[in-house]
Amino acid sequence: MALAIGGSAAGATTADSAAAGEATPAPVLDVSQFGVTETLLGYCADKDPLDAAKVHARLKRLTHGQSHEALADARHSSAYRAARESTLAFIGKVDPRNAKHLCAESGARGG
Repeated sequence: MALAIGGSAAGATTADSAAAGEATPAPVLDVSQFGVTETLLGYCADKDPLDAAKVHARLKRLTHGQSHEALADARHSSAYRAARESTLAFIGKVDPRNAKHLCAESGARGG
């Protein structure tokens, strides 16, 4: 599921909207990736602060251009909750000795 904020007149392009002085629509937010990334950030902040900073940067790229209201709405969605729950279940199976590897890989992934 993805949420989009903003919009333009039917048939109008983003360039047309910008030329007419209209606000450019926010990029589409991948709600599932948002849930996964926020959950990983919470885990990595405790286990591996250096790589948590990379996960945080990934989260910032993912949410760039989104309003606080859009992010709050996303956090209440079933897609976000499902992604969070499955990520927590996966994290629960990670051997603590592998926490750094998980966080390093999560920070290295694109967002």
